[in-house]
Amino acid sequence: MQSNNSQQTQYPTRVAIISTGVQCSVMDQASSGYTMSLKNGKVHCVSSLQDSVGRGTDLALCLVESVPETEIIGIDIFAGQQRTNSTLLLSALKKALTLNVDVIVCCVQSFNTDKKGLFESICDKAKNQRVTLISCGSESRLSYPGSLPGCVGV
Repeated sequence: MQSNNSQQTQYPTRVAIISTGVQCSVMDQASSGYTMSLKNGKVHCVSSLQDSVGRGTDLALCLVESVPETEIIGIDIFAGQQRTNSTLLLSALKKALTLNVDVIVCCVQSFNTDKKGLFESICDKAKNQRVTLISCGSESRLSYPGSLPGCVGV
């Protein structure tokens, strides 16, 4: 795609990875990223090109090795911590759906049955937007979003 004599790369597939973020300095395909955290009970979302743990970056590198024409957007819901929660996971899924992505890969699951309806709503919205939602799941008990219709659970 050309615009005013400058070339810009157009990726056919845009993927949001919800995990620990993506270290953009190590991969050309990572275009942007976000870190979400809870402060005083409210979700805060800031731009971030970092991955303090490395798990999201590892997944992104594996993905672009198989599909090099993929643009990656990392969403960190751990913010350097060992844990996260369903509120941040839901917020990250909502954020990903605003980013004009084709695929959302969610490396986190929730067992919070009180939020099942919210996860179902996200899955419905993804389906309506023709976004493929892939999420880890649990074989031993229900987990969200992986065990919901409209989500590819792995």
